[in-house]
Formats: sequence, structure tokens, C-alpha cells
Amino acid sequence: MATQDPLPTPPFLDLGIHNFRALTLPSTPTLPLLYRSADPSTLDPARLPAFKSLHITTVFDLRSTPEIAKLGARAQYLEIEGTRRVHAPVFEDQDYSPESLAKRYKDYASMDGTVGFVKAYGVILEHAGPAFGRVFAWLRDRSGGEMCLVNCSAGKDRTGLLCALVLMLVGVGDEDVAEEYALTEIGLREWRKEVMGRLLEESKARLGGDVEGLRRMVEARKESMLATIEMIREKYAGAEGYLRKMCGFGDEDISEIRANITDGVKNPKFSGHAFKSEL
Repeated sequence: MATQDPLPTPPFLDLGIHNFRALTLPSTPTLPLLYRSADPSTLDPARLPAFKSLHITTVFDLRSTPEIAKLGARAQYLEIEGTRRVHAPVFEDQDYSPESLAKRYKDYASMDGTVGFVKAYGVILEHAGPAFGRVFAWLRDRSGGEMCLVNCSAGKDRTGLLCALVLMLVGVGDEDVAEEYALTEIGLREWRKEVMGRLLEESKARLGGDVEGLRRMVEARKESMLATIEMIREKYAGAEGYLRKMCGFGDEDISEIRANITDGVKNPKFSGHAFKSEL
């Protein structure tokens, strides 16, 4: 029986956190713009020194209060030593985790899973302006050497959209943006097995048995992001338009954000360190 390939590094880092990876530009694949992940409370304590070596000073948590409450006792591990946690929920009181999206599948999609994703991601973008604005304000204002981590429940949907906007803002091509998003298929390989097991049990009881629909909603297909990018252009006039309309940024803000993102891979003031594959 064929064995699965291990997570590639870079951009994935083995810290005990699902889907933990660096967001990079295609031209500089070992220099991070920021880091992205699923729930960071699973950080392996033995890997804390490796985490600290990434110079992450701020952790932006995009999850809702109900999602965090579901962690129970594990919520005490959300505060990572040496970092400032910023709770920036896209939805304050609504569970919008991938599992929840899958349960709502019929509300979003026809047989075409891409249509369902664009609808679901459109809802996220309609609500995400204040939360995403806090991350972009940090990118505008950050001090030299600082990095941030952005997470949600799986690091797939809300985090994926934020990262797509970052890349789009600095002119990364659609194919590269979508391919970066699709890396989540690898990053959530083990997580997906656990989640699908729970969802399939529930589907037998009350979700109509739409196994393929459920499976699509916990996937991260390149086609879904390509269609979402088109939606962002049509509805918001691209990433810059989204920052203007939904986050309240002006010309000077956007120029500074864009410059600080790109300086992160050109200027030692921001990232004089590359992440190391041995982490």
C-alpha cells in the first residue's frame, strides 16, 4: 500500500499545529510575509523554542466566541508565551468553522461545489472587513523584525481569504494565489479524516446523507479560489477595492500596507531571517 508523502518544508512547519505554514511570494519562497494556521492551541510545548525563532509577536484569531468555547479546557493554551493574542472574530456569535459550513451545505450549493464555495466565501467577505482590517493595520504599522500568525479553526476559509487578499494586493497572479490556497489540502490531511468521520455520522442522522457535498465543503480546491478571486474583482474591484470599501483604508494606508508587505521580503528591517526547513 502506498504511503502518503510527508508535509513539505517549506512552507509547512512541524509545530504540532495543523496547516501551519508561511505565506510567501512565489519569487521568494523561503521568506515569510506572515504565518497562517489552524487552531494554534495544539502547539507542541517542545516546539515552543522553534515557534519563538519565527519572530511571531502577534496572533490574530479570526474565530467566533462559540468556536473558541468549544475548545473547553484547551482554550487555556490559546495564549502563546511571548506573543500578543488579538481576538478579531469575523463572526462574533456564529460558528463558521468548516464543520459548520458543511452542515449548512444545502443552503449554499448546487451540485457544483465551486458555486457553493463562492456563496459561502461571499458571506465571509461581507462580514470580515473589521477583522481583516485589524490584520492589514498591523501590516501597515508593524515594527522591524515582527511577524504575525493568522488563524481560524482550520486555517482554510477565513484565513485563506485573508491570505488571498494579501497576495492579490501585491500583484501575485491568480494561479499562484489559488495554488497557495490549495496547499491546505496537504496541511489538513489528518484533520480532515477526523472531521469527516464526525460529519458522516451526523449526516446519517440529520444531514441528508450528502456525503459528496460534505466532502467538498472541507476541501480547499484551487478552482474554488479562482472563482472566488473573480467574485472579489466583480464585487469589490479587487483586493484594493475590498480594503477601501470594507476595511476603511485610504490611498496612503494602502500604499503603506503594500510597501510593508513587499519590504518584508526585500528589507532586513522586516524579515532579515528566512524560516528554516529544520523547524
